[in-house]
Amino acid sequence: MTRIAFDTTQKERGRIFDNYTEVKSILEKLNYICEEYSNFPITYDNICNYKVLIFACPDNSRLNFEEIDALKRYVNVGNNIILLSHAGGDRGRRTNLNNLSEIFGIKFNNNQVFDEENNLDFRSFPLVSTHSEYYSDVKIEEICHRSGCSLNLLNGTVLPLAETLSSATPDNVITAAISEYGKGRVICIGSYEIFRDEVKGGITFEPNLQFFNFIIDLLTQKELKTEKTKSEKVIKKKEKVITNKKQDSIKSIKKSDTKQNTNFNEFKEQVYQLLEHIKLNYNQIKDKMNGFNKNINQLIDSQKKLEMEYKNISEKVLNLEIDFSNQFNEIDKPGLNYGIIHDGLTEFKLEIDFINKKLDKLENEQKIINKRIENKMKIFNERENMIDNNIEQDEIVFIKASDLVGSQKKNHNPTFSANMDKTTSVRDGSMNNRRSRKDLEREEIVLDNSGENAKLKQFKKFLNFLKKQYDTGFINQDEYLEKKKKIECKIEEFNRN
Repeated sequence: MTRIAFDTTQKERGRIFDNYTEVKSILEKLNYICEEYSNFPITYDNICNYKVLIFACPDNSRLNFEEIDALKRYVNVGNNIILLSHAGGDRGRRTNLNNLSEIFGIKFNNNQVFDEENNLDFRSFPLVSTHSEYYSDVKIEEICHRSGCSLNLLNGTVLPLAETLSSATPDNVITAAISEYGKGRVICIGSYEIFRDEVKGGITFEPNLQFFNFIIDLLTQKELKTEKTKSEKVIKKKEKVITNKKQDSIKSIKKSDTKQNTNFNEFKEQVYQLLEHIKLNYNQIKDKMNGFNKNINQLIDSQKKLEMEYKNISEKVLNLEIDFSNQFNEIDKPGLNYGIIHDGLTEFKLEIDFINKKLDKLENEQKIINKRIENKMKIFNERENMIDNNIEQDEIVFIKASDLVGSQKKNHNPTFSANMDKTTSVRDGSMNNRRSRKDLEREEIVLDNSGENAKLKQFKKFLNFLKKQYDTGFINQDEYLEKKKKIECKIEEFNRN
């Protein structure tokens, strides 16, 4: 079965699932397959399987050069196109159908056809005569050219299909035409509304329905031109006059002057279309620049956010360094705890170095952002949420030297030692429970300096405290095993001595 496509890439007003449902139904009764075509941009490979491609009044959209070349090739190899416009032509709809139709010798005028005498209740619904008898045995009565424009035939190979009456404005001008190009054909009609559903002067108007069937038949006829058609066209060409009757003096202008005037008007129209094209490109460039500026503003905001985060991290590092200095100054007599405290301070120094490396990385990221802002054309991707959590990882709770020293003095009191042993046993019994970071920081290791095994007990208690840190997720497995190994080495060394 033959496939017919209704284009939607140019935002056409006529849609087979909206206001062209009757057209779809008629074609399906004639054993055609009706489909919407929506692949953008239009390419020959995408449309070559359709026998007819219909553009039912593009609206505020333009075909690009590649699409026009694809459609030109599509017709040349034997396929067909139907172009439907509206009152105002390309200018009224902000389109460029003429860039395509003029290839086939037809031009849509930027006007509207009116008829005060012969119409369907409104002068914008004029009745126009058809030339159906030139191509078939059936004479179609006057059709309604609802809200449409007129056409110009640019060469002698184009054949008229419908024409306004002498009472119309403009009078005796073409409203529908057919052109042969290569092995295919193109039909242009100045109104898409003549085939609309459920409107006065639309597809339900009997002559309009007959005219639609007529143009579909024209696309399937093997031989389009007849001797009668040719002779009639020659007569109409000889009788053609300028439609503006208000200027009677124009009738005396020579044929060459008329041609020059026509060329000038065409040149003026081309200039206007070029200006419209430039305006469209300008608006597109303006939109892109607005989007580009928006991206730049977003990057600037990201930079400010990074600077603020960098400042906060720097303040935290400074506070950590101050705490480190204060803790170091508080250590007067390390005594038996010197080795443990020294290891803790070393670990703390490693954490400071780790944070400094993070800060260096953050500083490099900030330089990259600054460079990307200076080189605007290289900006394509947003950088957001670059550093969310640079500090809240791998924190280690350290034992203050003052706490350790203080615990030695407290152990001389037998009552206090008994209470602390009881407290320690309670802690050991609930070691697997999850506790807050603040509770762990306040945890004290009770030292027992009485007797010969005081240092050994101290190491074992620190092992228990280290196990609590690991069980609560305060330190990872690698840190736990490393510190545990150091303490076990000290216990082994103590036992040897």
